[in-house]
Amino acid sequence: MSNDFQSKSPALAGVVDGSPSTCPLPIAEDAALCSLRDAAALAGVLLPQEQLVLSARPHPIVWIRPAIRLFVGLIGLAVIGISRETLIIGGHHRIVYFVTTDFGRTALIVVGVFGLVQLGQVLSQLFYFLGFRVIATNRRVFVVRSFVDQSIRPLGNTGMARSSLKQTLFGRFFNYGTIYTGEGSLRDMRFPVALWRSLEAVAHGVENGQWKPAIRQTIIP
Repeated sequence: MSNDFQSKSPALAGVVDGSPSTCPLPIAEDAALCSLRDAAALAGVLLPQEQLVLSARPHPIVWIRPAIRLFVGLIGLAVIGISRETLIIGGHHRIVYFVTTDFGRTALIVVGVFGLVQLGQVLSQLFYFLGFRVIATNRRVFVVRSFVDQSIRPLGNTGMARSSLKQTLFGRFFNYGTIYTGEGSLRDMRFPVALWRSLEAVAHGVENGQWKPAIRQTIIP
């Protein structure tokens, strides 16, 4: 991001998830702006001179992958159900459905269990997609989980300082990736590069292009 762009745009306003937002300039131009939902989640939590910078949520790929596998499983069930063979028994033609054979029943059970597992994965990942957010300020990074209940947890600077980013080929193409920290992973997040830069900036005390002492949340073993 150029200095000229920064000087002309001290703040950005937009719409995220249907809500108008106003927050300081994100670390990356393609980063998600902070929404009113993010501000409400951190109401009363922010420290003096602490401002929202970036908000990221999981990419839809988290539920699309199991949804595709579920669709394949449904196709498998349909194929097993309609597969049949015409046999000549006692001089008469007889239609035998594959599902009535021992092998067919076994295949039906296996594919059915596979489909149920994928259905559970779709629901689980939908909850993750709708309720998981990472909100970065100029001083701290918060992991917010909210669907019915809400939990807010700041990431420790020690874990963020040794974080790493992994993007697959599709992840680079569709702009998602996983960030590994010392406290776990932020899986399949949108804007992964901007989010990773936010983690590194907070961990190393970088603010507005200047190095400043960071608020330390060192994990003592």
